[in-house]
Amino acid sequence: MKLNWPLRFDRSTPRRLEPVRFTAPFAHPVSPAVPFAPAPVSLFEFNHLLARYKRAGFEGYQTWYQRQQTYFFHLKTPISMLAHTIINPFTSPEWMIEDWSIKFMLSERLLTHARKQSNTPNWYEDPLIAATWGGVIAMCFRSVQAYHKSFAILPMVGDRLFNEDTGWRIQDRSIDGDLMTITFTLDS
Repeated sequence: MKLNWPLRFDRSTPRRLEPVRFTAPFAHPVSPAVPFAPAPVSLFEFNHLLARYKRAGFEGYQTWYQRQQTYFFHLKTPISMLAHTIINPFTSPEWMIEDWSIKFMLSERLLTHARKQSNTPNWYEDPLIAATWGGVIAMCFRSVQAYHKSFAILPMVGDRLFNEDTGWRIQDRSIDGDLMTITFTLDS
């Protein structure tokens, strides 16, 4: 396709643009007629005001931090906060399904992983590790409870709990009829 250039350009008369002042109600400065001059403050008053400012900031941070903790670590099924060793079965009085008490144990592979996470020589008594893994096990119980509520049976050996990709698998299931307990051994 051929490009046709224009043969001539029309020049128009120059236009004069006059600036128009823009006025809006929010454009007016909100400043007092008399400029603000702070009153002189003594050193004692300044320290007192600074202490109040710091205390207010600290209290605000504590309030925010407590809300974050309750938001992130709020468990529907609380776990007991007693000193718990990670090699013992995890249990809670609330973990009941039709008069059966549910317990969870960790496999050797998960215990080895927990030992690597701990910095103390007696890793099996580390309360931080026990609390961290206890939170995951509480989610596993909620999965077992929801599964039982939906299908009226308990999960079998080989089923994954709470997440298909990264969840823990039930390695073993043992039933004690005398104590009315079901113990699930979890593996990754």
